[in-house]
Amino acid sequence: FNLAASILLFPFVTAFEKMSCRIVPDDKVVEEGNKYQDKLEALNPMFFNTPALALRSIYDILLAQFRAARQNIDKAVTLLDNYDDGVYNEIMAEEDNIDLMTDQISRYIVEFLPHIHDEANAAILNEYYKVVTEFERLGDHAVNIADNAKILNKNNRHFTPAAMSEIGVLTDLLDEILDDVDKAFERRDTESAFSIEPLQELASELVLKLKRHHLDRMGRGECDIFADSNFENLMSDLKRIADVSTNIGEAILVRVNPDLADNEHNYFTALRSGKDEKFNEQYSRAVEKYGSRIRTVPRQPVEKKESDGRQNAVQSAEAH
Repeated sequence: FNLAASILLFPFVTAFEKMSCRIVPDDKVVEEGNKYQDKLEALNPMFFNTPALALRSIYDILLAQFRAARQNIDKAVTLLDNYDDGVYNEIMAEEDNIDLMTDQISRYIVEFLPHIHDEANAAILNEYYKVVTEFERLGDHAVNIADNAKILNKNNRHFTPAAMSEIGVLTDLLDEILDDVDKAFERRDTESAFSIEPLQELASELVLKLKRHHLDRMGRGECDIFADSNFENLMSDLKRIADVSTNIGEAILVRVNPDLADNEHNYFTALRSGKDEKFNEQYSRAVEKYGSRIRTVPRQPVEKKESDGRQNAVQSAEAH
């Protein structure tokens, strides 16, 4: 009965949202003019007796939350090479929105849970409960990267062109991962959710390679040792973005394939063991696409000067 009613009433969701906000106002007022106000107000207890409507409200704001976090990541990465206080402030303001959405969604899910009596709806709600904190973590890593860029700018330090080239390869890979996250969540696309796994594996390996190259550049005097912690922190945040994306993809796969719920750890461990043909094929394609670009990144040019008939390398003026 609930399913049939949901289908019949779905075209009137917007009208119901507005009416319910007047009849049963939320006890936590959303700031007037917030760009997510409509989606936040749609998280209304009035929909608990019609689960399809409540689940749709959660889905809509989760998608907005993810895309806000993803946009913040994109903006934060640009600050590494071109710091701008205005962009930094935009990231911080959007992070406040992401935190607000996290709080409202989490509370709504907890309040909605006792009204769920159907296994399929319970699986959906379980996925939503998992991903809301993961989406928040993506936003947190964007803030970390932005703070890192701000510190570099304040101290008048920069990553070398060679380092930025390699970081660009890694962030391109993360863009593809986040594209898959978007498609997987928006469409329940299991192919995209699966594709995150081999890409995350490669991201972890590229982080290790970039760290080795970083140490090599420092050993040659191309990089400022005082920027070492900035580089390490950046690598940590970029790796964790890939790791969080994997958690999201796995939550989606488990929702679509409930049989995985009792054996998900063994299943995903087996994927990475090198025995899954599909995983291996996608991983190999990714290595060819991204790994080869790392190998072809040129060394940082080093200025040279003659002294007593010898050429001595001079440390780069650009701190790494």
